[in-house]
Amino acid sequence: MCDNNFGGLTKLSRSLAWSLQEKSETMECLHNRISKIESHYKEVAVLMNKYASVSTKLSRKGEHLSNELLLSAKEIEEGDIASSLAKFSKCLTSVQKSRQRMAEQIHNRTTNDFLIYESRCKEMKKLVKDCAQLEQKEKEDTMHLEKLKAKYPAERRKIIEAETRRLKSERSAKALCAILQEDMKKFERKKVEDLRIALGDLVRTEMQFHARALQTYTKSYQYLKELEQKTLSPDNSVSDHPEQTTDGWVTTSSSVEGKDSALFLRDLN
Repeated sequence: MCDNNFGGLTKLSRSLAWSLQEKSETMECLHNRISKIESHYKEVAVLMNKYASVSTKLSRKGEHLSNELLLSAKEIEEGDIASSLAKFSKCLTSVQKSRQRMAEQIHNRTTNDFLIYESRCKEMKKLVKDCAQLEQKEKEDTMHLEKLKAKYPAERRKIIEAETRRLKSERSAKALCAILQEDMKKFERKKVEDLRIALGDLVRTEMQFHARALQTYTKSYQYLKELEQKTLSPDNSVSDHPEQTTDGWVTTSSSVEGKDSALFLRDLN
């Protein structure tokens, strides 16, 4: 009789051990996935912040450059040439200010969209840990109950108490694991949605900057064309093909470029 009970207990113990191992692997898989999301999103946030910082430094260097051009125009040139160079310098300054605003938006919005997942992942990992602990408690209570049944089948009171504890731990584990499964589904959906929004904001911010820069650079190029016309000798009139520059570059009409870039910027906004 004892051998039969022991044999039955051995089979049950093996079954419970396999079940425990399977659920433990599931919890470990969830924990590892959340940890990877936490690690990668943190790295993305760090690199995004560095990108914004480099853009900020570049805008400052650009402003220094435009200020030096303005100063040289005032001290070296005069008349219309000085005026055209001053306008060109202001265009460069305007682009750098737009670049600075772009960097601030990336730092304040896009970077934070990824940084927030550090706390969210910690919350999810805690829920996984709590669920794993309850499942472990359920298995321990089940093993304890089966041992009592095998060794002391006549101890009905102890068996009933053990059964009550096992049922309680089983209900607690199932309830929390159901919450975990639902929260993981929401977490995954929210993660993808946040990723789409964050990267969309990044692209939109970049496109708005480049659209404004295109408008401003188009205007600055016309100031260079003015310089070209002012430095031509009386014998060298303006070319019959105004779109062809002296260095061989081909450009389109400034009015067309300005109109197209303005429409593009309007669509972005």
